[in-house]
Amino acid sequence: MTITPAPINVKKSAPTQGGETFGFGLGGGWRWTRFDLLLGMKKIVAGYPWVMRILPILGKFLISVGVGVLLFVAWTLWGTGISTHRDQNRLSDAFDAAPAFQAAAGEADKPHGPPADYDPKPGEGVFRLKIPKIKLNDGKGYIVVEGVDTDDLAKGPGHYPQCRAGFEIADPPLCTEHDEVWPGERGRVIVSGHRTTHGAPFYDLEQLVEGNELIIETKWGNFVYEVTQTKVVAPDAIGIANPTATNKREIVLTTCNPRFSAAQRLIVFAQMARYTPV
Repeated sequence: MTITPAPINVKKSAPTQGGETFGFGLGGGWRWTRFDLLLGMKKIVAGYPWVMRILPILGKFLISVGVGVLLFVAWTLWGTGISTHRDQNRLSDAFDAAPAFQAAAGEADKPHGPPADYDPKPGEGVFRLKIPKIKLNDGKGYIVVEGVDTDDLAKGPGHYPQCRAGFEIADPPLCTEHDEVWPGERGRVIVSGHRTTHGAPFYDLEQLVEGNELIIETKWGNFVYEVTQTKVVAPDAIGIANPTATNKREIVLTTCNPRFSAAQRLIVFAQMARYTPV
């Protein structure tokens, strides 16, 4: 005798997958869900069958745009460092190969700047900056270039220049009408650098505290500056990029603050503590 099993009533559960909930099946098709019915989409689409043909295309387009944005952000934050690293290698080799400047009579034993006719071009390496506290560039330091415009800072930290050929007044100003100050000279040496792109040389600048050292290697002498204070100021703060702001031998490092924002500026002040002739 054949026994026929009793029928089993299976209760259909609510969708558990995110794609099922919103109508995207794993097979790539479209399924009507309670979410769609709640919004009245089924009635709308029923009157416009072309909508069903557009939805998959629109979805793929939006996904492509999203992926493109993510790739752009990734390149901006990390990919630009590849170009900066290549420029730094080239600048470092050129700096190391350049001869030292001959000090003027009576200047060799005391801090001094470069020769009066020293006139570096935009983007040219002018000195090396090391910051032991944050192991800047794995301890190797960065070659600071002349100029602070977009192209200059893409190569590394930039020395704020005097307005002259190649460094015209802009808005915001990218040069100073005062005589620029070099390491070893009295006055304020101004160095700006990126914090989150192009290798992010000043990424950890907020870690510096009073007494930390900045080591400056130049072709006219080596200098050690010690941090005296740090400040956070508005991006349009007046007086920071002023070489004549002090008669002491001072250097300031400037960068955006907080990270991933240009709402403020982080400023590190340091004064010269030691000098070694080259």
